Amino acid sequence: MLDTCTSVDLDLLDPADLPAVPEVTAISAAELQQRLDLMIAATASSRNLPIYTRSAADFAGMSSMVTVTGLQLMPRRRWCDGAGTPPARRGG
Repeated sequence: MLDTCTSVDLDLLDPADLPAVPEVTAISAAELQQRLDLMIAATASSRNLPIYTRSAADFAGMSSMVTVTGLQLMPRRRWCDGAGTPPARRGG
């Protein structure tokens, strides 16, 4: 896992220590998310793998590059009746 989140306290930096042409740029959270989605799509495409996601809209426009399958969260099942009895097992 690559940590792409870094914060810099500009009050602690001496401007003389900074390069003439900065190499670090600030991007918004939305831009970062879009870049990460592109990295995910590029990795999946290079491995010829589909993407399964709850956020299929984030991969809109990438259908020529990768197969995207949207998933929905299933409602939480109630695993016992009010008396604490677990459900009967299927198939023996």
